[in-house]
Amino acid sequence: MTDVRSRAWLWGGIALIASAIVQFALPSTLRGSSLIGALLIAAGLMLFAFGGGVRRNIFGGHVLGAVGAVLLAVLLITTNIVNLFPDFGGPAWNQEWVGSVVGFARLALSIIVVVQVGRSSELSSPWRWAPVWAVLAQEFSWVIFQVGLINAGNTANGPGLWVTSFSAVVAASVPIFIGVLAIVTSVARQPTAQPAPA
Repeated sequence: MTDVRSRAWLWGGIALIASAIVQFALPSTLRGSSLIGALLIAAGLMLFAFGGGVRRNIFGGHVLGAVGAVLLAVLLITTNIVNLFPDFGGPAWNQEWVGSVVGFARLALSIIVVVQVGRSSELSSPWRWAPVWAVLAQEFSWVIFQVGLINAGNTANGPGLWVTSFSAVVAASVPIFIGVLAIVTSVARQPTAQPAPA
């Protein structure tokens, strides 16, 4: 019978890939498109953290990884809901420093989650730290995006457009990469069928 944990990681990987597809497939002007992506990422995180039980999760049973995944999922959903309905956040939510604090909180939680994946023995040695480098690349592109918009201005052409495009490509590539890695790992862990006795 297929291991419950393997199935959870399989669907978690599919959810991450779907979140990236949603970001590209749905128009940015559609209200709620970013919330759909956040819900898919949150679903993937929950499947990784609790699929097959906390002690058999993708973090190797490390509680910090599961807690970080839950907090990251809550943060992603909350920020997207508030962005969708700005009145919920009040005037303070529109302050620039709030966006910076949320961004760095997301960075810290993301690093905690992928580091706990790297510390576990659930992934093979060559790949267990790959999510860390992927998330670092994503966050580095976010920093470039912030600095680029400040220096180049939020313009439709020129450097601002290149910075925005680069950040969008990296942001979509990371969940796809981690999702594929989770799917490959889940398939590799599934028990092979035993041959019937002669």
